[in-house]
Amino acid sequence: MYILLIKDNCERCDWVKKHIPDGLNIRFIDAKSVDGMSYLAYYEKYDEKTTFPVFITGEEAIEGTIEIRKKMQEIKENNKRMV
Repeated sequence: MYILLIKDNCERCDWVKKHIPDGLNIRFIDAKSVDGMSYLAYYEKYDEKTTFPVFITGEEAIEGTIEIRKKMQEIKENNKRMV
């Protein structure tokens, strides 16, 4: 399972949510929640420079809509090859 840290009234968050490739299991977590803040702290993304959403793959935390979209597509392609 992958995690997408989001905020309320975040246009970039909404855009990424609408463009998630089929078949990816993603859990949405409010960045202001205890869980969200824990993930941000763990991945050292809790400062004023952090942009949302933040996509967590387990190994890394990715910011930026284009970078997130590319990573999601990469994961989807890798999953297809495994089947």
